Formats: sequence, C-alpha cells, structure tokens
Amino acid sequence: MNFKKNWLKMALLFAMAAVIGFAIPTTIAYIVEQSNSVINLFDAPYFPAEQGGVNIQIQKIITSMADDTITPQGFQFLLQNAENPDENYTMTADAKGNASLRLVFADEDLGKTYTYQLSEINGGDKNVIYSDVVYEIRITPQANGENQVEPLVAVNGQEVEDILLQFENIYSPVEPPDTGDHLPLIIFAALLMISAAGLVLLMKKRRAMQ
Repeated sequence: MNFKKNWLKMALLFAMAAVIGFAIPTTIAYIVEQSNSVINLFDAPYFPAEQGGVNIQIQKIITSMADDTITPQGFQFLLQNAENPDENYTMTADAKGNASLRLVFADEDLGKTYTYQLSEINGGDKNVIYSDVVYEIRITPQANGENQVEPLVAVNGQEVEDILLQFENIYSPVEPPDTGDHLPLIIFAALLMISAAGLVLLMKKRRAMQ
C-alpha cells in the first residue's frame, strides 16, 4: 500500500515538474516576444526643423567722372538659380543704393545645395558704364542644435556669414566741344574711347582687389 502511494506521489511530482519545465520557458519566450513587439512598434516622433533664411544685401556705388553725378536709385539686379532659371528674383536699389532680398529655406531643403548667380541688369542709361560683375552664391541649408534651419553660405567659393555685395557703375557725361573743326572732334572721340577703355580697366582692377 505504501509502495502504491509512493508511486502516485512520484508520478504526481514528475507531472508537475514536466508542466513547470514546459510552462516556464514558454511563458518567458512569450513575454520576450511581446516585449520586442512593443519595442519594434515604437517610433520616436519627428519634429520638422524651423524655417531659416539668408539675407542678400547689395550696395550700389556710382563713381562720377564729372562735377555732377546721378543717384543709385532705380538700378536693378537679378538673382537667378543656376540649376533652375525659372527661379529668379529682381531687386531695385533705393536712393542710398541699398537693395536686399531674403531667401527662406524649410525642413525639406536640408542636405540640398542651391547655387545662384547675382548680376546687375543693364538698363541702358545714357553715360553709364554698367558693372559686369557676376557673383556666385552657394547655399546649403542645415539644422543647428536648436532644430532650426541655418544655411551655410559661400560667395565665389569662399564661406561667408553675411552677404553684402557691391556693384560699381561709372558715370561719365562727356560731350565734345562745338568748334566747327572736324579733325579735333575725331581726335576728341579717339581720346574719349581711350578714356572709356581706361575706366573699364580700372573697374576690373578694383573688382580683382575685392
């Protein structure tokens, strides 16, 4: 009788051990699987970077070769996207020769590089030698530590913090004297052409020094 009871106890203990041995690993595996599912389903929220911009400032300079002069007001400038000519902007100088434009960049512009060309529009004003300078402006929007768009800017390949560009025009209202003698007029015209060529070379020299 004792043998039978002992055998039943042993069978019961074996069954319990088998159940525990099977249930514990299965339960642990289930918990781990569920935990991994929860972790894999979690996506950190994305906050777009706040917009940022680049200010482009122009200073128009008029150098007069006579006693009188003209104001820089009304001279115009063209900013054009080198890759997309349809994207262009026109700026007009005020009475003090100042013109400005702000380009705004957003989160979707991050990592891209935009290249623009800035030049003066030749309006054909009489007695004015227009500047032929062309500036290349490269802008690469990036996000700073405060999650704001803060573009990196380079002008003609050199990195800058502020964009302040100059355009210089020459005003030369020279009229030949009315002497009635055609030969002096021809000489005067030749001298005038030489003077104009000298002014152009002077402007190029000043640009090279900038």
